Amino acid sequence: MKFKILSPKLKPVNKLKVLRLKKGLSQDEMALRLKMTPQNYRNYEAGRYVAMAPELEKKISKILEVEYTYDR
Repeated sequence: MKFKILSPKLKPVNKLKVLRLKKGLSQDEMALRLKMTPQNYRNYEAGRYVAMAPELEKKISKILEVEYTYDR
């Protein structure tokens, strides 16, 4: 998943956090919207989970209102 509106120097997980905070969402709120446990979401945001399913990437991009592009 690419987040084109942020600096390319930020790692994807850091971009995820920045975008979430810009939307005014907590990690718990993101987890609820994604129908996962808060701990699982925190692990994605912290970079502990490396791979994300394309469906999850699409959901995240929709919630954060960013363009989704699949590039693997």
